[in-house]
Amino acid sequence: MPVKISTEVHLKESGDNVMQPAEYYQGERDFRERFLVYGNEPLRGVDQWINYPQLVALVESVEAPRFVVVHFGLEYNSLIYAFSVVRGDEAVVQEGQPARFDYLGSIEEPTHVLVEKDLLKISDLGLDWSARRQLYMDTMRAKRADTWLKWTDVDELRVAFPWDEEVKAMYLQNAKLPSETYRLGINSVSLHQPEVVADDGKKSPAGYRHGVAFFTAFKSAGPFVPMLRDGNTVSVYYYKASDYGNMCPVRCRYYEQRQAR
Repeated sequence: MPVKISTEVHLKESGDNVMQPAEYYQGERDFRERFLVYGNEPLRGVDQWINYPQLVALVESVEAPRFVVVHFGLEYNSLIYAFSVVRGDEAVVQEGQPARFDYLGSIEEPTHVLVEKDLLKISDLGLDWSARRQLYMDTMRAKRADTWLKWTDVDELRVAFPWDEEVKAMYLQNAKLPSETYRLGINSVSLHQPEVVADDGKKSPAGYRHGVAFFTAFKSAGPFVPMLRDGNTVSVYYYKASDYGNMCPVRCRYYEQRQAR
């Protein structure tokens, strides 16, 4: 089961946020085939490494339960990932409903940007993130079903993940101890989503959407290799990836636990 880091509030530990290897690779293929710049130019920089100790330092400056938010931007035809962290407050839900955590603060603006696996403060770089986000919105095209569509106000600009119960648990169940032998990876993935009602009542269209997955990679004699393989049952996340997260839009005010698939 996922490692319990916080002693206060925990998300349901049922493995609902686990991405199986086959699901990961299918999601990777679907993203590359269905998300293109202007509908005809492949994205670069889709899979990247993250300096895990830097991410830990960023996240653990916030009190638990906390959520890692991955933001999308574009520089020419290269995807840029930016990060922020927000604390959550467990909401009261009806019996049988998935766990829900209201964000204590906005998740719309990132504080750090990923540059060659390092997390750098946007304010120190003088980076105009709004321009990168706007370019992503203006030039990305998605093949939701059979046709290429422009971004709308209900298309995702960021994805939120629970840190302690998902991203950190996934990494430590595979890496065991952080070292140069292991790396944390991030990759863009997609799957077909149903129509979802947004926080403000708007509806996102059914179809393929831009999500991300975290995974652990291991280096032996050659290059780093993703630790993704079927048939491993040592722990929930062992040789598996994290799931797609909560996309914003449409879910921008709270995190809702995924229900079992």
